[in-house]
This record gives sequence, structure tokens and C-alpha cells, in this order.
Amino acid sequence: MILSENVLHPDMISRFETSHPHATGLIQPLDVYWNLPWKNLLKKFTNYVLNFHPDFLIAQRNNELSMVSVLYHQISAREFRPFLRYAWKKSGYLDKDANEPQFTTPANYCMDQAASGDCYIIGCKESGCLKCARCKNWVCFDHLLVSQLHLCPFFLIFFVNSFRL
Repeated sequence: MILSENVLHPDMISRFETSHPHATGLIQPLDVYWNLPWKNLLKKFTNYVLNFHPDFLIAQRNNELSMVSVLYHQISAREFRPFLRYAWKKSGYLDKDANEPQFTTPANYCMDQAASGDCYIIGCKESGCLKCARCKNWVCFDHLLVSQLHLCPFFLIFFVNSFRL
């Protein structure tokens, strides 16, 4: 990577480092801990769809994009901040002396509840397939992906407030 001298402010100092070959899995937070829980959430949701909604074709581009969008919307919720911090801590970027954060993985929180509730949409009689990590409501498959995408309004509040960490 080449940095132009005009890019940096005159008072700033830059340092370029490279990691050792084959060390990515040891130092990248996504490789160290984030990818496995993400894949677990995708796998559990995909299994749910295949078992209970076989007419929904995951392989269609729009369906797959909608599914990933809704699940990423869940995993990026405030509920999972300790989970996300843990990946950085395990990679060595956060203080090792700090207490281990207590967290629930997205798949456990959203999909593994002992008894799912009914869909929060008034008039809907379906059981919830996913507990939203943002609004804490159960959402049925139809209201999650088919008739509408459940990208609850808490996302906008979080997005605006995330700049005030």
C-alpha cells in the first residue's frame, strides 16, 4: 500500500506493518471468533427454512440477500456488543486483564429459545421463528422475510446513537 504524503495531516505519523504469513486466523477478530457464530446463525436459520418453509427458495438471489440482510441486522444489534468485543479481546486488541464479557451468541439468542412466542404483528397467528435482538419481539417467517423485511425501527435509533459511543 502506498500512502501519498498529501493524504496525512502534517502533524500525524503513520506506521505500516505487515503480519506474519499464516497469522491471519490468529489476529483477525472476524477469523478468531466472529465467523463461527455468524455461520452458526446462518446454518440454524437455513435449517429452519428448509424444514418448515420448503417453498421458499434460498438459492434465489433476492431471497438470499434478504435473509443475510435480516440476519446481519440481528447480529449487529446492541444486544451483541459484548459478543463483538470478545472477538477483539480474544485477538489481543483489547486489554487481556479485563473481565471476560458475559454474552449470548446470536444463534442462541435469536433461534434457541425454549419456547418461542407468537408473532408480534397484530392478527398474525403464526409462531415466531426468530426473536429480534433489537425490539425483543418474536417474528414469524412471513413477517421476517416474505411479506416484509423485519428491519425494525430500533435500527435507525441505534444507527444515529452509534456515533455517540
